[in-house]
Amino acid sequence: MSSCGCITDVLGLTAEECKVVAEYIDDSVEPLLGIMKRWEEALDRKGRVPYIEYPNVCARCGALQPAFFRVPDGEWERYIQIDMRNTVICRPCFDDIKRLIDSHA
Repeated sequence: MSSCGCITDVLGLTAEECKVVAEYIDDSVEPLLGIMKRWEEALDRKGRVPYIEYPNVCARCGALQPAFFRVPDGEWERYIQIDMRNTVICRPCFDDIKRLIDSHA
């Protein structure tokens, strides 16, 4: 919970408390324990938004949470069809698509 940037504003943290939060070591001991208790109380008063994980899935093979990789924009545009450019493609599928296209070019 300390990863939320709004903790400083919501709790009105002092400079020293901000340093403790930034150094986050162990929230089961003071002084972080007290800060986290105040943060939980603030969250409970405000109400929490349910968290649901929506995993990344390769649009071609269905692999869950594939490792991200980068290729130059021009390469992505050459090998990935227009309607699929905003999807996740795993590296093995990208390499396979590239091989298929290049073998027919």
